[in-house]
Amino acid sequence: MGIKLKSREEFEKEIGVKYTDVPSLPCKKPYDNTDKVIPARKCGFKSSSVADTLIQDTGDRTEFKTGAVRDMREGKGRCDLLPLDVVSHSLNDNVIGWVSAFTKTNDVNCLYQALDCLDDNKHEKPAMYLELAKHFEEGAKKYGENNWQKGIPTNVYIDSAIRHYLKFLRCDSDEMHDRAVVWNIVCCIWTCKHKPELNSYAVKEEE
Repeated sequence: MGIKLKSREEFEKEIGVKYTDVPSLPCKKPYDNTDKVIPARKCGFKSSSVADTLIQDTGDRTEFKTGAVRDMREGKGRCDLLPLDVVSHSLNDNVIGWVSAFTKTNDVNCLYQALDCLDDNKHEKPAMYLELAKHFEEGAKKYGENNWQKGIPTNVYIDSAIRHYLKFLRCDSDEMHDRAVVWNIVCCIWTCKHKPELNSYAVKEEE
């Protein structure tokens, strides 16, 4: 059984933030109750070249109990252990702020809001998901089709999403980091809905 989504009104009351009603407007800061807004840094989801589509491969593999496999290497750091509310406030960044809100509330609406902040122009959303499809294509070549659906803990997706997002902010060009952020957030949402037993934050909430 998947988690039950709260209504927008219930969520806004709990988190103390009102959603941006118009996607093209700047996102509101998720970490305070002020009326301040900040512009989200826009990811450039333009069509990628063949070279751009490649996913980096360290050669290291971590296999989860579910049978799912990921390329994970020690020494990258654990971005899921960062105090994301502090990082968000320090960087004045909404995407990290909404991801932080998810880790605190276990509400996937926060992750949908993070996706909106990544690309707040609804007319460019199709480009974002077309690029995401290329990421799934490359992942299928590397691990097999739908390997990730076997089940990966949500904290692993959050770790990877934040790492790729920080690399995007740093303007790293070794791979499509903005696209990788979207992939991790989308897969995290799917896991919350379809494999709630792997939702690290739901377990934390119940303890």
